[in-house]
Amino acid sequence: MSTPGTPKLGHVSTFPPNFGATLTKKRSAAQLSQVQLARASGLSPRTIKRLETGHSQPTPGTLAALHKVKVLGLGSSSVPKTAKEFDPQCWLSPTYDVLGMSRAMVEVLNSSGGVFEQTHLYLDGAAADDYLKMSASGRYKMSFRDRLPLRRIAELVAQSSTGHGLDVHALGVGDGQTETKLVHLLVDNMDMSDLRLYMLDISPVMVNESYRHAADRLDGLGVVVFALAGDFYDLRSIPVMSYRSAASSSRQRLYTMIGGTASNLADEAAWFRELAACAAPGDLLLLDVRVARAAAGDVAAIHAAEPSLQHGPPSSHEAWLSGPILRHCRGAQKVTFRIELVAYNKVPGSYELDWIAVVQMADGTTREYLMLRGKSYDTKQLAEFLRPLGWGLKEIALYCPESPQALLLMQRL
Repeated sequence: MSTPGTPKLGHVSTFPPNFGATLTKKRSAAQLSQVQLARASGLSPRTIKRLETGHSQPTPGTLAALHKVKVLGLGSSSVPKTAKEFDPQCWLSPTYDVLGMSRAMVEVLNSSGGVFEQTHLYLDGAAADDYLKMSASGRYKMSFRDRLPLRRIAELVAQSSTGHGLDVHALGVGDGQTETKLVHLLVDNMDMSDLRLYMLDISPVMVNESYRHAADRLDGLGVVVFALAGDFYDLRSIPVMSYRSAASSSRQRLYTMIGGTASNLADEAAWFRELAACAAPGDLLLLDVRVARAAAGDVAAIHAAEPSLQHGPPSSHEAWLSGPILRHCRGAQKVTFRIELVAYNKVPGSYELDWIAVVQMADGTTREYLMLRGKSYDTKQLAEFLRPLGWGLKEIALYCPESPQALLLMQRL
């Protein structure tokens, strides 16, 4: 844990360590209780308490809210005037080339067919927006997001804390809402402090949306939030993900891959081995995966258990996946989808559902593209598979039994 008043990196590092004592003195002089100050400023009572005790450092938004309470008399000197006072909050990985990746996407979509790299879906701004709308839908919220056992995971992360600060590395962060909620739980309910949240995504749209959400929701809690534009398939090229300086060598990391992203990995063995090379013993990994509804290899049982094999893909997903094709594939007139089963996969106990786009062209020909893969796992066999790659199992938390999902909390051995 950080000691009260310890300056943090990022936009909270420029403020004096005795801010809490100053705030307490001015609040008392103004004859305000912590609850009254919270109500007047629009902050939460817990935020006021954490600021005064030094467990949180003030962010620009927090200072601006307090400054509006004129009776405090904080003075304009306490409120930042220019961006020069703060460190950058958004980084680009050294190999991040959004124009090059976009051109590669267009090139694939204008070929005779083949495999469409899934991460390219989010480079198309309209497709990224479609994904965000699906994630924000009431159906998704009630069916998945609200049912994630995040409190249990937060308890386990807090129990595993080394006490030297925690860096949460959210990989393929999407809209960032679930990762932000987890960090909020760690601070507000588990009373952890000295947290940093690094939000990585390949999509400029996702990087922007996730950062704005996290910065707003975590303001006043002393969490430093960074946005990272990069590819989680190339973590070694991102220094903050792969390198530990002497000053940060004791900080623990929690890597997260939430929202089904882990179920889309092309080569699990290679990816988890690479992640282990970036991690240190004791670091944590949180995976969100689809749970197999039937035994791998049992084609009849899988077909009977998987709704998408019986009824086809949801219309919302068809619109999302067909959008880039219709926008970038020259001559494309109509897109339909079928789902194919790969009954065995590299990970024992897993199988894969492949979403194939069938594209009718203006010249009468047909092209086919593999647009999306979704893998389902036997969670115990997945944990056994990951152990020789450097990851030991701490917890399997099942949720959403009618469409089974699981959170796996792993620890670097």
